[in-house]
Amino acid sequence: MFKLIKPPKPLTLTRVASGNFGDIHGSDWNGFEIAADGKLYTPCFKRGFEPYQIQGMFFRMQQLNYYERAHREAKKALESLQRELDKERYRAEQWRAWAMVNRTLRYDVRL
Repeated sequence: MFKLIKPPKPLTLTRVASGNFGDIHGSDWNGFEIAADGKLYTPCFKRGFEPYQIQGMFFRMQQLNYYERAHREAKKALESLQRELDKERYRAEQWRAWAMVNRTLRYDVRL
């Protein structure tokens, strides 16, 4: 019922000094390290990240979510307007057909 949490490994100076997060936080963090230049390096990206870049990632994610939501709403509104336009085009075509029928009938009747 309750999940037992393993206590963290005791931090030793050598594990912290290595700079490798895998040594400190577990295997999920292998390859992530803070180098002597103070940048965070990831296993899949050559260039390190400055602290302000990491802070900016959270803001960019919020912006991305906002713009994706706005895009979905705009797309939904556009589809709705497209359906309305299709209905109006159909009505206009029906009106033109009715007008053509009435025009021919009116001119065929001789007084």
